[in-house]
Amino acid sequence: MSMTSGLEPIKTEPLKTTLTRKLTRYIWTQLNDGDKLPTEKALADQLNVGRSSIRETLRSIEAIGLLEVRRGSGYFVTKHTGNLIRGPVELLLSLEDQSLNEIIEARAVFEDAIAPLIVERISKQEIDEAKLALENLEQSIINGHADLEWDQRFHQVLYKASHNSVIYHIQDLVTQIIQKIPSSYLESEMFSRETLEFHKIILDSLEKRDVEGVRSSLKSHNEWIRRVFIK
Repeated sequence: MSMTSGLEPIKTEPLKTTLTRKLTRYIWTQLNDGDKLPTEKALADQLNVGRSSIRETLRSIEAIGLLEVRRGSGYFVTKHTGNLIRGPVELLLSLEDQSLNEIIEARAVFEDAIAPLIVERISKQEIDEAKLALENLEQSIINGHADLEWDQRFHQVLYKASHNSVIYHIQDLVTQIIQKIPSSYLESEMFSRETLEFHKIILDSLEKRDVEGVRSSLKSHNEWIRRVFIK
């Protein structure tokens, strides 16, 4: 028996993943609400990476709500409201390498729990926003390149429809799933068309205010993701 049997090759993670982990940890542990972040150049020099990589990472961190941009002044830390929950969750996810299975499982449990709130509180306008997201996703598929930002937008609308700021901020679990799945899979016609159909079923149940229908369709969607991507 080989002495190396059972050992897996060491995988080098993408630069953006490393930068996101380092900068998120720095922001959450070393800075306070309202503090100004060092300049892109200063961060690039300190971390020995290109400014474009820093800029892309800061935009991602801004998107999760831990930073805000003030024109002409730079990036500032925003540790308030939902970020009191979102920040630690994001920090935890950046510090540890969760398996895709763990993330799907957590998302499934969470979505099943909040389904009644979504069905009860979602407005006609929010249903229209979800419908528009799916229409744009479908059109991008027809055009030959699935724009999965509309997939993420659909889920954002659902979480927002709970009308609970803490729940809304935890929707980053969806983004974490997308980031862990190879883009070659996500952009395939098979994946994009099937995920679109699952989303249409979820939307149909929402329009009918069918709690069990929403729960069942969300569960089926997560189980499908598990079957497709977890070997």
